[in-house]
Amino acid sequence: MGYVQSVLLPGERLAYHAQLHWAAYWRTLVLSLLGALLLLAGDPVSAMTALVLFVLAAFASIDPSTTEIAITNHRVILKRGLLRRGTIEINIDKVASVVVRQSILGGVLNFRTVIVRGTGGNVSPLAYVDAPLALRQALRR
Repeated sequence: MGYVQSVLLPGERLAYHAQLHWAAYWRTLVLSLLGALLLLAGDPVSAMTALVLFVLAAFASIDPSTTEIAITNHRVILKRGLLRRGTIEINIDKVASVVVRQSILGGVLNFRTVIVRGTGGNVSPLAYVDAPLALRQALRR
């Protein structure tokens, strides 16, 4: 958790750290499987297409693998991306509501989308959150 540790303020402590569910990597898995199937075909065109799919799979894994979700005693911190980094920080006392949305697959696999709304109207959706109810409880403390 490099980014979160680097932005902690004096006296601020980490209260909760959320993980993304493995389902966040579904694009990577699909592209890799398609690439492997094309590689098994054996012809040069399929091999080149498989290489392109593997490169796309690597790019698809960057966002989930670089996402950090943390709650400190002062704020909610969300960081996404590696080269094109996006960060959202909301003070705990400025969190207006926490909405948890679940699809059928999310209910079966225990991941959900958590939407944190700030009092200023900003909305921060956190997709594929593993154990989202624990995140919601940490925000209510």
